[in-house]
Formats: sequence, structure tokens, C-alpha cells
Amino acid sequence: MPVAVVGAGVGGLAAAVRLSEAGYHVTVIDPSGEAGGLAGGFSVGGGSVERFYHHLFRSDATAARWITDLGLGDRLEFLPADMGFYSGGRLHRFGTPLSLMRFSPLPVLDRIRLGLRIRSLANTPDPEEFEDLTAVSWLERRASAAELEVFWEPLLSAKFGDDRDKVSMAWLWARFRARVGDSAGRSERLGYLRGGFQQLGDAMASRASGLGAELALGVRVSGITIRDGSVAAIRTEDGREREVAGVVWTPALTALARAVPELPASYRASCERVMYHHAVVMVVELEQPALPYYWVTVGDDDLPFTVAVEHTRMVGTSAYSGRTIVYLGRYVKPDDALLKASETEISELFLEAAARAFSSSFLSPAAVHVFRAPNAQPIVPPGWAEARPAVRSGVRGLMVANMAQIYPWDRGINYSIELGESAAAAMAEEAQ
Repeated sequence: MPVAVVGAGVGGLAAAVRLSEAGYHVTVIDPSGEAGGLAGGFSVGGGSVERFYHHLFRSDATAARWITDLGLGDRLEFLPADMGFYSGGRLHRFGTPLSLMRFSPLPVLDRIRLGLRIRSLANTPDPEEFEDLTAVSWLERRASAAELEVFWEPLLSAKFGDDRDKVSMAWLWARFRARVGDSAGRSERLGYLRGGFQQLGDAMASRASGLGAELALGVRVSGITIRDGSVAAIRTEDGREREVAGVVWTPALTALARAVPELPASYRASCERVMYHHAVVMVVELEQPALPYYWVTVGDDDLPFTVAVEHTRMVGTSAYSGRTIVYLGRYVKPDDALLKASETEISELFLEAAARAFSSSFLSPAAVHVFRAPNAQPIVPPGWAEARPAVRSGVRGLMVANMAQIYPWDRGINYSIELGESAAAAMAEEAQ
């Protein structure tokens, strides 16, 4: 039976592999010229590095299983990753109990309360008590004014900007549940695929091709044809119409609502309800290290980026001909001026601020690369566990696997793969 997978990110490729293994004739369609999606890479100093920073947590068992199954297991390394927090014009170490006790922007009593609050969230086994609350409302009833201003509001703003008050508390719970607990007071260890995560996308695409799947890269979908309540064909902007009996859709849910007018009304409403922010990331190549930490959350609102990640602080510089690689990024609303700014304007804005905050070396970079990704961060509201669209759309043969359905967990490689596998399983079950 012919089916199409829309999107060649790791979620779509996972679906393509599982469907191909089940005997389906699969076509993977993606407007990009290469597989991998947001985890795709580009070349720096002879090595591959992601356009948008990526790492794995120790709890990401599904991603680790795929990496091993694809013959890349010996390249997966869990490395120390020190964290920092930029607040009050100063860079502070953060991420361990000891560093929290030395976090001078907060009074001592607030540091203790913050540490206990984080530990309590990490030890809470499920998010049921948080599901119908916003993160802001939950925190406002518990945290001091200083704790909110210095830590929680900047943390949420770094991800959601002015929409931070719309985000479910269950999402915030999941952030700490996924990553706090196994460091025992030491720096966190994060997983990276030596040689870059582009290898994972390439290996998944190769596995799908070896099973008979067709990769239609550089092709954009314009719509899905529905007849008598079932998927009948998929249309692309090159004028082709491919007859298919099923589709796995991985792009934005809002785009799905436009592409398939025949969606059931309630399902369409859920898709249209989702808001997304776009990502703006600048990758800076430097001749020397610039940050003392791998990851820095920016708590001051006078900087144009909200996160700084010195990738080579964790993985080293040898794969990149000695170059230091730093990401400067932020999420923005669809109407934000940064999305219309030129690469030169973004570079000048980000580099000047990074030089002021971190190191003068940002004033003389070896190279800069600006990347923008639409619909990179969904805004997940309270009650989303019930309101989010199911994998099965209600249209026969149409399965949906978008990052907005990864809830309460945050989007990432591990959960995208799991969702792709679920969509493939749902299609096979429906066909029985």
C-alpha cells in the first residue's frame, strides 16, 4: 500500500522506517534538500555541527536505541556540561546544589527555597496536579518576588517570551523531571553523537531507502486529497499528485488545518488553537573559547538572545580544526522584527551584545552563520493533555506526529522518534 510521510526530520524518518518494515511503499517528502530536520548539520572546519543546538539526556532511551541499531552506538558520548546563568550583568555558575547556594542574585533564603522547589518538582512522579494550571500562576502562589524576577520569569521568557503566562505548569514540571536527579551534586552529563547528529538523519534515511522508501527531498506539499473520508492522494507544489492510501504528517498543526479542510471540526479546532514561536540562531566560529560554561541561560532582558551555548566547551574543538563554536539564539513570535532582519543586522546585534556580556572575541569572529526555523517551539497551554490532537486525525489514513503533541515533554530527538513510531503503528493498526 502506498503511503507518504510529510517531513524528513527524525520523527518522519522513524515513521518511514517502521512503515517500510511493515511492507508499505513509502515516499518521504520534505522541502529541504537533506534529511534530519532541525537536527540537520552543516560543515565547520571539516566537521559537521547542527544548525540548531542539540543534545540528549540520559533518559532518552528511544534515541539511544535507534543510534545503536543504526550502528552509531560507539559515537554516542555522555559528557560533562556545566551550566551558567547570566543575571544582573554578571555570569554565574548554575546547575548544581553548591552553585545554587552561591547564586548571589538571590538572597540566601530564596536560594534554599528555589533548590527545594526544583528538587520537589523533579521528584514528583506525574504531572496530574499541574495539568490545569499555568506555570506562572503556580509559581506566583509559591515563589518570592525575587525568585520570580531573577529566575523563573527569565527561564520561561527564554523559551516563550511574552507568551510565558500561557504555558502549562505540566510542561515546566517535565523540564526538571527529565533532567534532574542523576547528577548527585555534580555537573550534568549530556549526550552528543560524535561527528554530529546529521549522521543520525542520514542513517535513518539510508535505512528507509534500503527498505524501499523513496526520498523526495526539495519538494513541498501543497495539500492532501480526501475522498469519502479517506486519504486518496497527496499534492506537491511541483504539480504532481501521488495516489496514496495514507499520510503521516509531521509539520505544524496549523499547516495541517490549511492543507486538509476535511478534518473533523473538533480536530481542526485543536490544530488551529496551537501557537508556535520561530527560532533565530546564530552560530559563531571563534579562534578561542569565549564562555566558561557549555550552556548559559540569559536572565537579563537587555540582551537580544536568551541562550548562549558553547558547543565545543562540551565536545572539544578537534573535529572543527580547532574552532570554538558558540550558538546565540532566541525564540520569537511570527511577527518579530528579527525574522525580517538581514543576516548582517542579526550578526551585528548579537555579536555586540555577546562581546559586552561575555568576551571581546565576539567582535572578531572567524565566521558567523544565521539560521531561522519556523514553528520551532509550540506554546502548550493548561489542559493540553486532553485538548491536543490525537495521532489519529479522524480522517482514515491520516496520522499526525508533530512536536506539539509531545506533551508534557519538550520537543527533541527522543520524543520525536517515539511519536513517529506511534504514528506508524497507528496506521498499521487502522489498516487491519
